[in-house]
Amino acid sequence: MKALIGIFIASLVFFSCQRNAGENNAETNAFENLDTTKENPTFFPVSAYIKGELESMKKSQIKIKRIQNINNKKDSSLLDASKWDSELNSIFSVEIDSIKLSNYFTETKFFDQDLKAITLTYESKSVIPDSIPWNNWNVYIDPETSEVKSIYLVKNSGLQERTQITWVPKKSCTLVVIHENNSNQVNKTSETVYYWGE
Repeated sequence: MKALIGIFIASLVFFSCQRNAGENNAETNAFENLDTTKENPTFFPVSAYIKGELESMKKSQIKIKRIQNINNKKDSSLLDASKWDSELNSIFSVEIDSIKLSNYFTETKFFDQDLKAITLTYESKSVIPDSIPWNNWNVYIDPETSEVKSIYLVKNSGLQERTQITWVPKKSCTLVVIHENNSNQVNKTSETVYYWGE
């Protein structure tokens, strides 16, 4: 998977540099203003990446600490990776890949100076079928190591309800459920954090 990410990043750098070949400004960032909204995006393999991490965790038999906060009531428990896998299946059941989703989402790539990360942003460009729950997502990649720093996803999880997912490789996954009522008031109804790293 790391090799795949490295190839993905290398291709981004190559095409970015081609676009800026005639510029002499040393401050010009390779990813600044790189926009693929008029092209068919080649999505970062989010689903495959997360599944790869899950498989690695199951093989190493890591215990996952789950902390749930529902209506201000906290509860914690330990899970083994196989049980946690089944819990997450419903969340990632609709895979994120270029073939299925490129007709509905645009992809932009840029270097975020504040986060010091290559940022891949995916936003909806048309009406999304009900069968696709994803609203938008971002992938943050360390430009020096080509490793994923974090993944942030938003999906529709019910009537007037969204789930915000933050995946930090080798460390944690946070699920926050947000409900919006008819008066456009937004309330966090639950938060679940899974820890397996330092």
